Amino acid sequence: MQGHKLEEIIIEAFPALKSIKRKEPDLKLAVIERVIYDFPDLIPKELLEIFKSIQEE
Repeated sequence: MQGHKLEEIIIEAFPALKSIKRKEPDLKLAVIERVIYDFPDLIPKELLEIFKSIQEE
């Protein structure tokens, strides 16, 4: 399934995402940013370790 079609299906299932889509054209990025900010416990520890190591370099 193509990304755009999947995005349409998700927006249809969760109409509240329409407001995010209007403000930010890249819905995937907007959702990821909000999850990382609002629910940091959902981020795999390995991913956080990678970001930390990048910052330290």
